[in-house]
Amino acid sequence: MYEEYFGLTRKPFEITPDPAFLYASPQHKEALASLLYGVREGKGLLVLTGEVGTGKTLLIRCLLEMLGPETVTAYIFNPRMSVMEFFQAVAHEFDLKGDFFNKIAFLTRLNEFLLEVAGRGEKALLIVDEAQNLSLPILEEIRLLMNLETSEQKLLQVILAGQPEFHRIINFSCMRQFRQRISLRAHLSPLTEKQTKAYIDKRLEVAGLDGGGLFTKRAISLIHRYSRGIPRLINVICDNSLLTAYAMDERRVHSSIVKEVIEDLEGRKLEIATKNAWPRDERDLQKEWSEPRTLERPKRWRWPMAVAIAAMGGIGAWALFTSGWKNLLTFLEEVMRKM
Repeated sequence: MYEEYFGLTRKPFEITPDPAFLYASPQHKEALASLLYGVREGKGLLVLTGEVGTGKTLLIRCLLEMLGPETVTAYIFNPRMSVMEFFQAVAHEFDLKGDFFNKIAFLTRLNEFLLEVAGRGEKALLIVDEAQNLSLPILEEIRLLMNLETSEQKLLQVILAGQPEFHRIINFSCMRQFRQRISLRAHLSPLTEKQTKAYIDKRLEVAGLDGGGLFTKRAISLIHRYSRGIPRLINVICDNSLLTAYAMDERRVHSSIVKEVIEDLEGRKLEIATKNAWPRDERDLQKEWSEPRTLERPKRWRWPMAVAIAAMGGIGAWALFTSGWKNLLTFLEEVMRKM
């Protein structure tokens, strides 16, 4: 709708994982290089983690393009299933012929298939997305699949991609054998404000923008602070901001437009800092945009109790220095009887 208005050839902020729009931040470069090395060198089990929307799926799509057709791939994107359902999904993705109603039949056919792939000089790669949803029995079966090997190489490479809580799962004491199988770990962290600007510019450039400056500096700053550097949220805000600017007949996206978009997404008005008093970090922003909280008033009995304790301490100190230990003990006994 707004592409022609801004001189674009395509929409720049779709949330689909299109490898053409990959912004290679330092953390994305490092993660991609680690996964590429791990698969090509036959390292076995690899783990990729990152917050929701940081680009794990997009990174995997880019990895598959770099690996090329010499890598046979099975991609499981919804791992909430039973063990046998998982086996059947793997068999379907690898296009294994036949019906598998038990574990032995599946493992026998999978091992034959992996040997055929290795004999052709190719690699077999199993990718499981949303790995934090995997059950412990399936994780154990994945560990056992790593035993499919020859004396020279692993027959199956596995990448498990999930959210950071996946680390807590594999750190259970019962998962120590699984952890020992992990050869490489990669993590995607959110973008910094500078990287957010470069990310927006990159996607606009791929979409055909001739020249930069479509988003103002303050607009980008606001986008980053609200999204906290999560690419998926950046896409949502930028796409809606371009649509709003088009509807308002604005040639640039200003912070006021971004603020309106964010308020629509939040469903409430937001108190944004003034021009000369912008929040300096995410903690200030979270405090400023959070719902107001009512501080709990101290209970009435706390002040009299504090005064009483302080008075008793003062009287005790006075008695100690004037009457000695014996008088102090006598005094305290009298106080306790009166209480």
